[in-house]
Amino acid sequence: MDENREKIKPLRFFCQKILPMTFDDSLSYYEVLCRTRAKLNEVVDAMNNYTDELKSYVEELSAENLATMQKQFDELQANVDQELAGMRNEMDQLTDQLEGTMNDFRDEIAEQIQDQQAWVEQQIANQEAYINETVHKVYSALNDTLTEAKAYTDFRLEQFQEEFPELTTVYVRNPVTGFVTTLQEAIYDMYDALRYMALTAFQYDTLDMTAQDYDDRTIPAWFYDRYAIVFFWRLFPWWYAFSGNSGKKITLRAATQELWANDRTNGLTAQAFDALEQTAQQFDAADKTAYAFDWQTA
Repeated sequence: MDENREKIKPLRFFCQKILPMTFDDSLSYYEVLCRTRAKLNEVVDAMNNYTDELKSYVEELSAENLATMQKQFDELQANVDQELAGMRNEMDQLTDQLEGTMNDFRDEIAEQIQDQQAWVEQQIANQEAYINETVHKVYSALNDTLTEAKAYTDFRLEQFQEEFPELTTVYVRNPVTGFVTTLQEAIYDMYDALRYMALTAFQYDTLDMTAQDYDDRTIPAWFYDRYAIVFFWRLFPWWYAFSGNSGKKITLRAATQELWANDRTNGLTAQAFDALEQTAQQFDAADKTAYAFDWQTA
């Protein structure tokens, strides 16, 4: 910018409210207006010129700063690239060194593992050999002991048979039959006596059951061997009869109760017994037997 440019001077004036005097420096309103216009135009021209110069100065200054900043940026970029290249070089060297160290460490660990594995396998082989040897010794000692014990037992049995030849079979009095029988026969008879609720072959055939029927009942073998009739009595045909009243197939117990009820024509009904309104003392004073009460009360 031109620092020697002539500065715009301020406008100074004063006016009279009446027509100016002949020998007075005051101006008329019209003269003030004309001078104001002239000064304003001078200011406009000066501002226009100043704006153009300011724009040129700003563009020139911006171009210089931009060039300077670009130069500084290029220098900074070059320094950064150089530093990064150095760091990459150091990282590559460190990586190579680390890989070499890791490879050496892996080789050393692998070698130690092989040595330890060989030592462990040797220890296991030694322990297996020791265990096998110990088991063999124990088995041999036990076999020798059993052989000696068997020989001694056989010797004692031979002596016992020589001294008591007639006692080779033990006889007892059978608690079931009352006769003297062998001990085994007595045990058989006692077991058969306990199996009084067991199934006979004929009863087993009349059941006509499948294997699935047996499995569904989940009966223990011990109970089945001794109390099978308790579990299957409802399946036997001889436990049923035809009703004399309805003609239907009912159990023997129900049929017996029907016959008994049909013959008790003189027996008391529950309603008739309630109608008597007897006290316990009156009932005892009647002194009736159970047969008379059931059949002859009415």
